[in-house]
Amino acid sequence: MSTTLPLYYTLASPSTSERLDASVSLLSALEQFQAQHSFPSTVEGDTEQQFEALNAADVQYAVNRLVKGLASSREQSRMGFAVALTELLERIPTISCAHVISLVLGTTQIGAGTSGAEQRDLLFARLFGLTAVIESGMLFRSQPPAVGSSTLKLLPTIDDFMVVISELIALGEKKTWIRESAWWAVLRAVDALHASEVSWKKAAIARMCPEIYDGSKDWTLEKLALGVKLQTLYPEMVWASMVAPTFKQSNLLGAGNLQAVARLFKGAAAEETDGPDKISGSWKPQLHFAWDMVLDSYFTPASQGKLSPPSEFQDFFRLVVDDSLFASSASDVRKAWGFQVFATALPRIPATQLPLIFTPNFMRTWINHLSKPDRFLHKAALSLVDEIHKVAQENPSVAYTLVAQLTGKNGNQRFDQITKTKTVQSLVESMDVASVEAYVKFLLEAACGGAEAESIGSIDTKRAWILDQLQSLLRNTAIPKSEAWVESILAFLTVHGFFIHKKPSSKSAIAALHTSPEPLFSAGSQEKCREKLYASLAFLNAQRKTNKGISQPNGTVSGDLQVIDWFGRSTALLRKLAKDKKHVMPVLEADEDVVELRSAATTTLDALVETTNEKADVTAACMLLLQYLTLQTYADDIDTSEILPDSVQATSKLLNLTNPSQTSMEDVEAEPIDMLMDVLMALLESDTGHARELVAQVFGGLTKEALPSTIQFMAAQLESKTTDEDEEGDDAEVQENGEDVDMKSVGDDSDDADEHHSESDDDNEESDDDESDEDDDSQAAANAALRARLGQVLRANGLAADTDDDEDESKDDSDEDIVDDDTMLQLDDQLAAALRSQVGDKKGQKNAQREATHFRIRVIDLVDIFMSNEPTSELLFQLIVPLLDIALFSSSDEAQLSNKATSVLKLRLGSAKDVPEPVTDALAAETLREVYDRMRRADPAPVVLDCCTFLTKVLSKQGKEASPAVLDFYNDALKDFVMRRSACAPVALFSKLITSFPVCGWALRETILSLMVAQDAVNRFNQRKQLPELLALLLKQTQTQSANVHRSTKELVQFFRLVRKTLYKAMDQALDAPSFPTDYIRDLLKCLHRAVRVSSEAITVDGQDEVWIPSEFETLAARLEAEHSNVPSVRDLANQVMKLLRPDAQTTKTEQNGKKPKKDSVAESPQVVTNVIEIPVSKPKRLKRVADPDASGQPQKKKKAKTSS
Repeated sequence: MSTTLPLYYTLASPSTSERLDASVSLLSALEQFQAQHSFPSTVEGDTEQQFEALNAADVQYAVNRLVKGLASSREQSRMGFAVALTELLERIPTISCAHVISLVLGTTQIGAGTSGAEQRDLLFARLFGLTAVIESGMLFRSQPPAVGSSTLKLLPTIDDFMVVISELIALGEKKTWIRESAWWAVLRAVDALHASEVSWKKAAIARMCPEIYDGSKDWTLEKLALGVKLQTLYPEMVWASMVAPTFKQSNLLGAGNLQAVARLFKGAAAEETDGPDKISGSWKPQLHFAWDMVLDSYFTPASQGKLSPPSEFQDFFRLVVDDSLFASSASDVRKAWGFQVFATALPRIPATQLPLIFTPNFMRTWINHLSKPDRFLHKAALSLVDEIHKVAQENPSVAYTLVAQLTGKNGNQRFDQITKTKTVQSLVESMDVASVEAYVKFLLEAACGGAEAESIGSIDTKRAWILDQLQSLLRNTAIPKSEAWVESILAFLTVHGFFIHKKPSSKSAIAALHTSPEPLFSAGSQEKCREKLYASLAFLNAQRKTNKGISQPNGTVSGDLQVIDWFGRSTALLRKLAKDKKHVMPVLEADEDVVELRSAATTTLDALVETTNEKADVTAACMLLLQYLTLQTYADDIDTSEILPDSVQATSKLLNLTNPSQTSMEDVEAEPIDMLMDVLMALLESDTGHARELVAQVFGGLTKEALPSTIQFMAAQLESKTTDEDEEGDDAEVQENGEDVDMKSVGDDSDDADEHHSESDDDNEESDDDESDEDDDSQAAANAALRARLGQVLRANGLAADTDDDEDESKDDSDEDIVDDDTMLQLDDQLAAALRSQVGDKKGQKNAQREATHFRIRVIDLVDIFMSNEPTSELLFQLIVPLLDIALFSSSDEAQLSNKATSVLKLRLGSAKDVPEPVTDALAAETLREVYDRMRRADPAPVVLDCCTFLTKVLSKQGKEASPAVLDFYNDALKDFVMRRSACAPVALFSKLITSFPVCGWALRETILSLMVAQDAVNRFNQRKQLPELLALLLKQTQTQSANVHRSTKELVQFFRLVRKTLYKAMDQALDAPSFPTDYIRDLLKCLHRAVRVSSEAITVDGQDEVWIPSEFETLAARLEAEHSNVPSVRDLANQVMKLLRPDAQTTKTEQNGKKPKKDSVAESPQVVTNVIEIPVSKPKRLKRVADPDASGQPQKKKKAKTSS
């Protein structure tokens, strides 16, 4: 026992794992003790004496300790002791059931004067103890243990069973808060009894049922749940007398008993009082276990026996749940129960009965609480969404049923929009092919029927929603597609978009003709059908082109579906329906010209199908364009009278088709690709989404056929009228000023530059004045037009004089003689119309400007397609400058246009991997200079640098060679960078060249060095700050090995000599300056230090003195020391350079002569150790920097004082 005592304390641990480990250890030890126990030959006495004789002492102690511990409230002792007791009673069969029952009842007696907390503990102890007896199975043992004689009373009896049931029922009657748990234990006992093989099973049921139900009028949910369970297990009993008079039928769930059942469940949810709803003290947020019993009984097959037939589940859910828990007057707590009941019933219900639980009151309550986050049951409503998704994922076949209910009669077609969720969308995406086909059939039937008690407006709204759903099914790539339902949707849109039903045709192969819509589709609905058809066909064609052979994420799609020509099928269907005059009538009657156009297009399409050439993409693009334009001839949504003939002619000429119907084909002078581009631009002006998508697809197949004239035409479409005028004005100003835009003339002196800037500023002011004058003129013209309209209205009513001279004289007479009330009313309307026309003109101008901007954005989309498809075409150069003009010079109202152009340039040029390889560099060099010209006219933007980098990559053959065009451009740009007061280019332009194109940067070394010492430099900041940085980058690149740059030793020696001459000369110039440029000298010394270090790695040591000539630098260092000794940073850098040039020599000349103070000798050593402290090297420098230059000796005295001490 001493080994098991600590385990009892661990049984109360808050940790579940610790409690379980203690239970396992305790039971193992007790089983060993019981195995070592010796049984006596004879056992007599009562159950307590038999318990002591047949069980080991440790087992006896354990049973008593565990039973008594059930009343402890310390931590988790009640739970741990109950688990251990249950396992112990199950494993050791020598413990009699009667003894344990009497022990539990005896230790849990409530005496007089017991406090409320103690009563609560004792009631829980009795409940846990009796439950342990039931769960262990000792109450239903049918075989006695193989110990002792057969007279031992170890098997349970019917009396023991009835004692347990009676005590549990009595326990539930004492306190309402423990009633549900006590009756749950009773149900567990009934289940265990039904599964056992005891001889007194039927007798126990026959004895228990009358005691619980005979003549009882006090029905509770617990008693109802037990009755439902017993009727399911034992339907042969006579239940009519036991459930009367509360229930009229013997079956508790019969149709006649549902009202009583509803009252029981309603009372369990809440108690109503006068006034607002109040929740009873026994209400709990969890569902009562009676719901599980009742729901299981409806969906578990069982025999009826002598019971009356049960009610239908539809009636049960309507009366007990929908009309009770979801009633309009129900409280929030009842509705919360209702949501839980729905979640409990949802996974149990078969798919065929799912619509039964989506009742009107439930759907109204669910949508209301789901739509607004501030609703009390919003989270509960969201949990139902998760449950629905879970059911649909487990069984995709029910997804269609769920969608039909959410968007059906009791739901709302805009369920997702109202609830701000994606419930319907996710359910549709989880469907399998069969469910999608059923859903499509449901939508098509709903679009044609359901006209009873609906207005025309509501029918059109309903059909518009259905058309949106059909399009989303086609466009959603997550939905598994099949040829059957895709074709049914397209046929439906074709029939109802282009034709009017005359009578149904049940034998037709077209399913859309089987039924006639009631009422017929309105003109608006027909137009919407056509729009959905165009958009769906364009999307399917794009999927056919880009996703060929790719299976959908939610199912496998056959390869045939990916290669179907949906446009061809739609045009063939249109031709077939046009011949069916009996059942349909076309929306637009075609005249002879239209019929001729269709015939020519059909002939060309047939020829394209039969032709076999290498231009597969071009053929597909031309077919797509002709098919789309042929569809337009059936409804005239887009005027095809001019563009369709041009398309036929251009296609025939481009693909060398023999088309006898086109006799004037040879007379066409324009290139066929340009004619097609003209057609595409006309389609872009239609401002429809499907037209833009189709133009993009067609143009994507024609990019290989583009000519310079084609690109020029596209570039012309990118220009705006205002932009052209501004550019012409700028050119005129440049010519008047006599300024040469060629960058070779940028080396003018500073006076000329200043004069140029002043002149340009004056010109800008003049241009601003001109623009303001133009605005005033336009405003004056608008005011004059308004006055003319008002005068015309007045003259029409006889209120204006014929001449202006006598206007004032006749004013008073006309007011008195002519104007009356009727005339004034008529005059008011006419004046209002005149003013509205003026406002309409302004709005029309704004709309026209907006449409022009959107059109240019669509053209930029085509440019993006061309750059993506043809990254190595020389025609790209013609598009760079127009796009750059849009990106840099667009107005604030065209921000979207500017951002679009910028993104295209960055994407296609800034990160381009493949670049064109032109035969000559003339066009690329000219484009590069034009880009630089834009850089001069506007603030340098990153997109300009991307364009320059791209063109440099082209001209340098991707950095493999330094072409003359690149060198000329960057030489001129560098001169402009230094010789102009306001720099036109950022330093990043040159640093990018040095780092990204080392061969080009190496070729510019002499230009950079020469400009560093140029006496006529105007921009001193760039010369003294930016050029040293470029030289540092160039030196850094010299250290790295590049496959494209081959530097011989001779070139390196010459380069370092030039660097030496440049830096020495730059320092001489700086020292001769009136003011000492400390930062500039420091940068020069840094460059010199880096150059010496790089040269020591690149060339031999013997040649270092010849390259750098240390004596010249010594002269510079001595001059620095003599003239600017108070700048320690400069002196230190000079010392570091000198150490690199002469490692074995002293740092300065003064140190060699011994004239340097003793302080410097201290500074040469790492540190000076005295008998008091250690003086580091930085100490003297810090003293000298802080001290006054005139009192330089004072720090030395302090130093000597410290050392002497």
